[in-house]
Amino acid sequence: MPDRPRYDTYLTKGDCFDLSLIYKANGSAVDLTGYSAQMAIAWSYERGPAKVITNGSLILSGTIVAAEGKISFHATSAQTGALPKISKADYQVRITDPGGCLSTILYGNLSVYKSDFEVV
Repeated sequence: MPDRPRYDTYLTKGDCFDLSLIYKANGSAVDLTGYSAQMAIAWSYERGPAKVITNGSLILSGTIVAAEGKISFHATSAQTGALPKISKADYQVRITDPGGCLSTILYGNLSVYKSDFEVV
């Protein structure tokens, strides 16, 4: 089985976040008519003196331009601003075909930077 493509990226808390991709097979854009897409951003961090592990996630729905094979994701500044004080997360992008079959097509690390505009 071939490896899924990996792409590491970043966001700054409190800023909008956008990620777009063209889904291709054999060098040609795949027609995504009838497909849906989601991006899951997941994190884990230690909290408090007892160092309790806390997990969380943010799920973004994708916008698809079917004939171009284009998938775009957007997180608002409120969504990124609500992230806990973390420095890294992981993400996965998956598509659902018209028959309901799920395929993870991209993954990577997501660095999360503190905004200098945040109240300390």
